[in-house]
Amino acid sequence: MLALLHLMTVLLLTSLTYACGAPAHGGTPVLAAPRTNAGPERPIGSIQAVTGEVVDVENLPLNNQTYVKLSLKLSGEGPPLSVRLGPGWYLDERGLRFNPREQVTVHGRHQWVDGRDIFVATEVTKDGSTHPLPAEDTEPEQK
Repeated sequence: MLALLHLMTVLLLTSLTYACGAPAHGGTPVLAAPRTNAGPERPIGSIQAVTGEVVDVENLPLNNQTYVKLSLKLSGEGPPLSVRLGPGWYLDERGLRFNPREQVTVHGRHQWVDGRDIFVATEVTKDGSTHPLPAEDTEPEQK
């Protein structure tokens, strides 16, 4: 009986491991929400446009650069959407500054980053002007 219980436990843990996927760091798998669990209003991977009011602006270190992240309050209830705009140097070169209470429209896609739903922008519209945004691995031009 004990052997049967042990076998069932091993089979259950094995199936959970495969269902969750192997972790990138090679350690023990951790249960996480499925990658498609963003809901119909936030489908992972599909390009979409969102319009909202800037709640907060942050500079975040990422890949040896500083990236600008906006928190956008969308229409309706719910937490602000976290939007990764791009490298700070790129936005600075173009004079793009963002302040709380500004309205912006951002095109991009939802991606899972460190277990969180992050909206990665490909372009932003502010004050009637649309600005393309670079890929995350873009480096400043050497002058």
